[in-house]
Amino acid sequence: MLDANGDPDIVSVPIRYDPLPAGVRILPYPGLRRRLIDLYNRVQVVRDQDDGVWDVMSSTGRLVKQPIGDYGRVLCPESVARVMVDLRDTATDHPIFAVEHGGSRLWKRTAHPRVAFRPISSVQYEYGILAPDKYADIERFVRHVTKQTGSQVVPGVKFRNYGFCRRWVSPVRSETVRVKPDDPLYALPWALDLSGIDYDKARVQRFRANARAVIIGDEGAEMISRVVAAPVAQPYMHGMAILTGPGGSGKGSLIQAMAGLYGPLANPFSLNMLIGHNASSTSAEQAPVPLLTGLMAYDEDACDPGAGNGDILKKATVGEPVSMRKLGHDVVTAAPCAFLVVATNHGSSLPSEPEWRRRAWYVPFRFDTSEETVLRWRDYLGSADDPDSGIIDALMGGCISFAKGRPDPATTTHIVDDLSTFGRTLRDMLMSCAPVEPETGIPDRPRVPVRSDALTSLRASEQEKRQQMRIMGVKADSLRDIHGDKSTKQMYYVDDQTRFAPFAQAWTARQRANEEERRAEEERDSGQLLRAARTKLLDAPLVPAEPGVAGQIGLLRQVAGYDATVITPREDQWAGKGIRASWTTDETIRHPLREVDLSSLPSRYGLSVDEHTIIIDLDASHSGDDAVESGLDTIMRIPDMRVEDLDTLAMRSPHGCHLVYRMPESWVGRVKASTHINGSLVDLRPGQSSYVVGPGSVLACDGQTIAYPGVVGLPPETSAEWGGSVRRMLPILPRPLADWIERDGKCLRRPARQPDIRVRPDRPTVVDDDDDSHVYIPPMMPGATHDVLRDTALRIAGRAAHRGYDRQWLDGEMDRLRAAVPAGHDPRDTDACITSAIDKAYSGR
Repeated sequence: MLDANGDPDIVSVPIRYDPLPAGVRILPYPGLRRRLIDLYNRVQVVRDQDDGVWDVMSSTGRLVKQPIGDYGRVLCPESVARVMVDLRDTATDHPIFAVEHGGSRLWKRTAHPRVAFRPISSVQYEYGILAPDKYADIERFVRHVTKQTGSQVVPGVKFRNYGFCRRWVSPVRSETVRVKPDDPLYALPWALDLSGIDYDKARVQRFRANARAVIIGDEGAEMISRVVAAPVAQPYMHGMAILTGPGGSGKGSLIQAMAGLYGPLANPFSLNMLIGHNASSTSAEQAPVPLLTGLMAYDEDACDPGAGNGDILKKATVGEPVSMRKLGHDVVTAAPCAFLVVATNHGSSLPSEPEWRRRAWYVPFRFDTSEETVLRWRDYLGSADDPDSGIIDALMGGCISFAKGRPDPATTTHIVDDLSTFGRTLRDMLMSCAPVEPETGIPDRPRVPVRSDALTSLRASEQEKRQQMRIMGVKADSLRDIHGDKSTKQMYYVDDQTRFAPFAQAWTARQRANEEERRAEEERDSGQLLRAARTKLLDAPLVPAEPGVAGQIGLLRQVAGYDATVITPREDQWAGKGIRASWTTDETIRHPLREVDLSSLPSRYGLSVDEHTIIIDLDASHSGDDAVESGLDTIMRIPDMRVEDLDTLAMRSPHGCHLVYRMPESWVGRVKASTHINGSLVDLRPGQSSYVVGPGSVLACDGQTIAYPGVVGLPPETSAEWGGSVRRMLPILPRPLADWIERDGKCLRRPARQPDIRVRPDRPTVVDDDDDSHVYIPPMMPGATHDVLRDTALRIAGRAAHRGYDRQWLDGEMDRLRAAVPAGHDPRDTDACITSAIDKAYSGR
């Protein structure tokens, strides 16, 4: 019967007056002291109510008298007298002491309904025998007498139809066995007695189904059942379970249910104090006590298990003797018997060595668990007082898992938020050093140089590095840099892929989220970009001009260097918008743009640009076909395309628009007239090999009148060129658009030899041995572009002015310079540097 507060160690027992059993005849052993035998035989108890002289009550309700010697001298302290009375009672059918079956550890009786005995650390600590009392040998005496009585306890769990316990098959190996009711071992007292409940394998499946709601993976569900059963059913009576996950995920509910199941066999302890992490020396000395007085020790809010003294934790998890000391007592060295269960919200920096993989089990709780799910989990676990509770389901699942000899499931912590800047950088570099393997989610042999600039610049301490490496299962060694220069050097590498896998998964998920965010931003920006482009070209008003074709020709003449050919076939030489005449050779219908007579122009005409110019023909999508986007939308979806790239000569057509650019120098003579570039509604109209219907034209086709509206955009004015005049110059084809066109193999012929340098007729030719068709353009780094750009532009303009090169050569070199400028550099600065260089070169400054 428990006390009013439910404390199993403070019980209300009736006072006993029955005679004290006679002691057993104590067999001698080396070191046996006669004084202990005398106390064992001479201790007395009150035998009737009238005798009111007594000193202390025993754990079974006997009123104990201290033995009195000659001259009324008290022979022993009250604590020793209590030991002797309990030792005398051990000779009965209701023993107070018992020895662990197959071992030598002392257990002491409890008043708990499911737990008959619990282990004790020592007789002196249990009964409060102080060091000055000088009874250091009483431990051996009690164990010896208890063995003589034959009192034993089985450290296992007993159901109605089965018992599960540990059996030693050799001095160094044990296994979990099932014990049937007809086995003599079944009749002994067991550590956990559930003999009123049948073991049922259906309950095992019920637990695993419920555990999946809060535990990650089937391995985690099996592992958690092994954790529940480990104190009484695992083959080796030591180890540690680390329940990891965010706060409020159900870890505490499980530990509380386990503590209720095991009752006096479960003790709270402090992992902080045990490993000496932020704990005083006195606290550290007393911290092992809970590990020696129960089969389960638990900490519901633990620190990082790898943050303190790993040696003491290593000993505690394999049952190696540890030292402890209570105030006023001698130091005691004993082997822990408790299985450690800790819950933590932190990552674990325990090493990923094989020795720790055997000692420490990880139970990863889910991160996406709702409060409602956790409440259902708590209600399912219930109380061990209910025979149908979930915590007993878990116990059954763990027992059968141990009995079948299954290996420990491969689980690890899934807490990935405890990385420092060094840890995150190292993880990112390991995941980025090579392509990720789909099967493992980790790159093939991920390795990163220890002395890489990105890591050394963080100035992390060696302690921080070791901790972060342990958390992720990473080590350092002398290895080949297989993803770098192939040399052998100190490299970080992934040693424990199971430990590293959650970090890799988190990195991949973050990369995927970043990519989705980038795509969403691109879609948003692309939508804004498309609307701006449509407004600029398709919805913009025509550039003001004189009416008719003559006005449009006048606009075209405003573009400097735009040397197009106007084609004026007769009416019978038109077929819709196609010209049936030999327009490339018939000089009667070919007229230079700047010389054609504006007064005699027909209502429709063709326009063919020179060999250095290209027209991008952007068609509109077909009516009702939303699956095919317009040519304008296609080019604006090209990465790095900007609305400013449309600042060129733009001519509206009935079905889209035409954009005119100067070709890159390397394209001259290589571009073929092409349609449906990269499967889109974009066509190429290169100079002298194709034409378009000129702006302002009106033609009849299939009984309909089709008008080409005209020019909707002109290149921006550029000042201080060629003697300071203001002119409109065709820009070079934007680099993103050029790269996109080059990806379609049908658009360009193979490169021919570089075109000859042409000499301006009004300037003398300068000949020297260093004559070269190109000016060297040094590389330009982002953020350090202006000075190199300015100096190179001055060098190009100076050579053109000094050697008398023509404008075509100058424009080509400046186009090369523009293409070499980093994409993020301000285009206004580029134009200003080029304009200033030309002005200085040709003004004599």
